[in-house]
Amino acid sequence: MIAGRARAQSSRASMVDLITFSAHNEIASVVVSHGDWMNTCVLRPPNSRQLSDDVIGGVIPRARQPERYSVAGADMYRAPVQEQRQDYIAEERPYTPRSIQSSTSTPMNRKRKNVENADRHLKRRNYEQQDDMIKEILTKQEHLRELRRQRQIRYRKKKENYANTLEVENKQLRQEVKELERSRRSFSSAIPADENVWRVATEYSRLFRFGFQSTAPSSTSATTLQPQTQQDFLRNTMTSDVVFNAGRGPEAMEKSWKRLSLWFLNVEFVLEGLQKGTEGSLEATTTTSVTITDRTLRNVFPHLSSDGSLRAKILDQRIEMRGSMRFEWDPTQCRVCCVMAQSNMLTPMLRLIGSLDGVSKVFEKALISPDFQWKLNA
Repeated sequence: MIAGRARAQSSRASMVDLITFSAHNEIASVVVSHGDWMNTCVLRPPNSRQLSDDVIGGVIPRARQPERYSVAGADMYRAPVQEQRQDYIAEERPYTPRSIQSSTSTPMNRKRKNVENADRHLKRRNYEQQDDMIKEILTKQEHLRELRRQRQIRYRKKKENYANTLEVENKQLRQEVKELERSRRSFSSAIPADENVWRVATEYSRLFRFGFQSTAPSSTSATTLQPQTQQDFLRNTMTSDVVFNAGRGPEAMEKSWKRLSLWFLNVEFVLEGLQKGTEGSLEATTTTSVTITDRTLRNVFPHLSSDGSLRAKILDQRIEMRGSMRFEWDPTQCRVCCVMAQSNMLTPMLRLIGSLDGVSKVFEKALISPDFQWKLNA
């Protein structure tokens, strides 16, 4: 405010000097014109001849004396116009109020600024953490979706494989049914009306197909078959002294089948074919399948309890044995008088054990022979 007043007073002083200088020139002109008014013209000064350009150019302006002025009761010194102009030019820098200058440097403002900076930093950090959490959640969701997709693919593939397996098994079963039906028709057509040995052989294979048990499949449907049915068949179709391998009588045949069904698991006896032999006999090819269990080892191969390696090789193994049977017919009694059966147990046991020495150890003290016949002391 003081600087503004100083600039205004300086401007007024310059105007006063200019007016004073003009007044002096007018007075000088009047004096000259009063003395020589007769020798002059009204259109030019009377001393125009004496006032040349050199005279006017050599005039030195008077220096102004410093003045004093009072502002608000204070006696202030006023510098010359030139110095005041220099001060005015120097003061033309951007002006910042003292209140604003002081307000930016107070401890409270610095503290507020630090708090604001910390708040901005904390918000920025929270935003970054939220972005990271969102990215992690999206990644986990994508991973879970991928796992569900893979699980669904595996489930569909497993279901498809199961359906394909069922289809293949159904085809195999239908094929087996067709083969069995064809075999039954061939056997029925091959049995002469006057020779009942064919009927006895086919009925024998049907009744004892799954060993000596309480149930067995019928030729037409799966019906419940009591052991009495098998016993009655043996007594009605065999002579009282029928020869069965090393034994005699229907009781020997029944005992052999009971022992086989009790000591082996899943016994299956299949009649593969029949053909007429010499002197009214009948030759049959068979396939017998059994599973060797721990009960089999205890009762049939008790000597293998001390040989763990051989036990491990044959335990829980299912073997299939090719064999043959011979039925001899007694025309006088119209019954079967001799049944000789054998099956090759040596080949599948050799396949399991891998050496003849091991096979010989297995059958050395066993209750059954390599041709699947019970020994006399059994």
